[in-house]
Amino acid sequence: MIPADRIRDEADALFDEAVRTRRHLHMSPELSFNETETSAFIAAELERAGIPHETGIGGNGIAATIAGSGDGVVALRADMDALPIQEANDHAYRSRNDGAMHA
Repeated sequence: MIPADRIRDEADALFDEAVRTRRHLHMSPELSFNETETSAFIAAELERAGIPHETGIGGNGIAATIAGSGDGVVALRADMDALPIQEANDHAYRSRNDGAMHA
């Protein structure tokens, strides 16, 4: 078992990068079936991390495989499309695309 303090330390080390990534994606929303930049960004991040992946799944979707050491399987799914809503706040990381936001 991995000690909780080690997990916390590793999560803390990734925090700033996770915030930057989330803000980048939040500022660049794309509506359904138009997520070309989002898909390219995610594919580049997976490539940088050395994670095998396939692009173009159902259009702009991505499937990635992270092998573990055990026999179990964990499947995760995430949406990457935005909603057709005008973002009405003044955060520095607000949507730069009029009429689309991750709400």
